Amino acid sequence: MSSVFMERVQGVQNPRVGNSLNGEEETKGSELVRRDFPPSCKQAAFNFIGNVEGKDIPSGIADVLITDGFTGNVIIKTTEG
Repeated sequence: MSSVFMERVQGVQNPRVGNSLNGEEETKGSELVRRDFPPSCKQAAFNFIGNVEGKDIPSGIADVLITDGFTGNVIIKTTEG
């Protein structure tokens, strides 16, 4: 949904979608995320670029970040600070 928003509302062609976990490696993250999420993203109809490290978020490596609620809240609070 965020990818479609970025494309249709913000005008970003083929937005890059990253998964914000606790590392770039596919072996990191909770069992649920490792087992279910990345394979479904790789087969999706959007431009999934893979896992994104926290240090790469400010550089604009991705146009959209997908994360769980806790991690997303930490990212928002950290950038607000």
